[in-house]
Amino acid sequence: MKTKAFSLFSVIVILLSSISLFSCSNDDEDGIWTGGTNLVGIWAVLDSYNDTEVPSTHELYIIKADGSIALLYNWDFLYDDGYLVDKYFGYPQEEIEKEMEEWAAYDTYTCTFSNNTFYWQGTAMAKITVIDKETVKMESVFLGNETLHKVKEVIGKRSFDYDGSNGQTASLLGKWIGVDMERNKNGTYNVHYLFELDDRGRLSIRPLEGVYHKSNYGNGYIESPLSQDELDRLLRSNLTVFKFCQKKNNKLFCNNEQLATIEATSDDEFVMVSTRWGKLRLLPNGEDVGIISSQNKNDWN
Repeated sequence: MKTKAFSLFSVIVILLSSISLFSCSNDDEDGIWTGGTNLVGIWAVLDSYNDTEVPSTHELYIIKADGSIALLYNWDFLYDDGYLVDKYFGYPQEEIEKEMEEWAAYDTYTCTFSNNTFYWQGTAMAKITVIDKETVKMESVFLGNETLHKVKEVIGKRSFDYDGSNGQTASLLGKWIGVDMERNKNGTYNVHYLFELDDRGRLSIRPLEGVYHKSNYGNGYIESPLSQDELDRLLRSNLTVFKFCQKKNNKLFCNNEQLATIEATSDDEFVMVSTRWGKLRLLPNGEDVGIISSQNKNDWN
């Protein structure tokens, strides 16, 4: 995908005819509705949309409940199932949202909205045609003819920090082994899942039944009763991915579904309580953790 040069803090807000924000009157406090679609929110113009390339956008429209319209240009995001994902610059989500709000607060023009059309000073400014609930077509002499896609949320760099022991902060980012809460008598742990979470809120889970032999001099290894071929096949194929996860208080949400309650018990261990995965202790899965078949255990030692 072609990456455009972009600086978040030098965003150029471009609106044809030097108009950058329209403020339109509206009697409906819930929004501006047409064809069963609420126009209030963020809308993206996609640069490409096909099966082989993730679509991207650098042109956004913001419509507020009072009818105001702002055009933000040169905001480069990936568009993923209604979400705008910043994968290039790593800005925190709160910072992106603040910048968008500040750049949208420009000159205003009082308008009205009726018959699927925005009017400014009695002149039809933009006609809206609903394609589906998340997509509309805009025909405008001022703004151009564009297909707009509704944005559910802006995804920047997210924080997954939890309050740990001794007033320290523990981060859930990285790879984790989900094991029983209690150790076995021989000091091993029964393994059930492998987790990985990145700072864009992408959570990957693989089920894996085995035994974790934790080493005092490294991260040890996970011993699986499966054959090596079965184990390799499982690790390649049996993967579930949850996108757009975020932390709210001590809870983990993905696509607005609460998946787990998480507590940091130390700087590098967590307790997870989940209706999906049960109550687990999360241990760090570093680069030194090997996953082997019990049939090949002697090869590891």
